Amino acid sequence: MLDLAIQIVNFRTKQYLQLFLGDIFSDLKNSPLRYEVLIVDNNSGDTFDDLQELYQSKPIRFLRVSSNRGFGAGHNFLAQQSTSAYILILNPDLKFMESNTIGRSIDVLRGSGNMTVAMGPKLFNKDGPQPWDHGDFSVVEKLFGLWPGSVWYNRNKALLVAWVSGAFLLTRRDAFEALGGFDENLFLYKEDEDLCLRLRERGCQILYDPAIRVFHHGSVVAKKEQFFNESNRYYIEKHFKRRRRKSKLIFYYILKYYFMIRSKLS
Repeated sequence: MLDLAIQIVNFRTKQYLQLFLGDIFSDLKNSPLRYEVLIVDNNSGDTFDDLQELYQSKPIRFLRVSSNRGFGAGHNFLAQQSTSAYILILNPDLKFMESNTIGRSIDVLRGSGNMTVAMGPKLFNKDGPQPWDHGDFSVVEKLFGLWPGSVWYNRNKALLVAWVSGAFLLTRRDAFEALGGFDENLFLYKEDEDLCLRLRERGCQILYDPAIRVFHHGSVVAKKEQFFNESNRYYIEKHFKRRRRKSKLIFYYILKYYFMIRSKLS
């Protein structure tokens, strides 16, 4: 069995993907990890003949699906194509800011105990730290204060959180498969939060480690409020319909909506 399957879903992001693949293979150049990279094109029209030729000596596969069923469905498809101890879910519009990013991430997750099954790094964009690279629902219970546990709190050390961003999400395969992967009812946005919440409901833990830093261009494909709104509605109805804190969560997502729109859904 491989140590790691690196998964990327492409939809009209080839200009970013071809740069990021160079980053990935450079990052793993001296790594002892046994790995493969899997790319699926979600029926975007992008062609990969040149990339296949460029990376023909590398452990990489380019796959296609006949329709675009969304981010989560694309990653579920890729997860079914491989066997590995860990799955690394990546956006194509990333850039590693430091060497050995993938290896250090694996080491962090391996060393975090049996109940910690997923982790994510600190994400940056052109303006600095990305606001929504992780979150903790305790912010709702603490009346949205700037409290340790809030998505706005400036964190400098690793800690357990409610969710980490699907732009860079490392997870144990057994935990991912036990849930059936991503909820494919979510086409775009909220897939990461839904996955992490379901993991936590099983007693698992999610780790956020700001010592690992990754640059995220963000929103290079679809800046569509429609998907964000639909995903929010589905997520709230799925998880909080019968819970008293529903009204607080609605307020939480109103705030989140404001900040994401302000940053053009970054």
